[in-house]
Amino acid sequence: MVTEHLVESVSTGERFLVKCYAQGYPWSEKFKYMIRRFMVFREEETTHGRYRCYTEDIGDVCIFLSMSEAFCVQASSCPGLKPNSIYFVGKGFGIYSLADNKTIHSFKAPSSSGLYWLPPSCI
Repeated sequence: MVTEHLVESVSTGERFLVKCYAQGYPWSEKFKYMIRRFMVFREEETTHGRYRCYTEDIGDVCIFLSMSEAFCVQASSCPGLKPNSIYFVGKGFGIYSLADNKTIHSFKAPSSSGLYWLPPSCI
C-alpha cells in the first residue's frame, strides 16, 4: 500500500511530497499494516518549471504525518525533535530517520486509529 502526502514547510518555504510504503498483514480478524519505508521528494523550481527530486536530507525539518493534514516543524525550535525525520501515526506510530532510510522507531499506542498530530501554534 502506498499513500502520498503533500506538505509545505512554513519556516523554510520548501514543499515536499512524501510517499509512505506499508505492507499488510492479516493479524487476528483485522488486516494490519506496518510502515516499511518513506520516500521524500523536494519540489524544486527551474527555468523549465517545477520538479520533484528525491532527497534523503531535509535538514533541520521534521515532517509530521497522520490522518489529519501533514505539516513540518523545525527540529531546533522544539527540544527533543530529531532533525531529518518523519513522525508518523496511522499505519503505525513512530519516527522514521531519513538519514539511513532503514531506521524505524515504532511505539506502542493504545489505538493508533484515533491519534493525530497537532501542529504547534504561536501563543
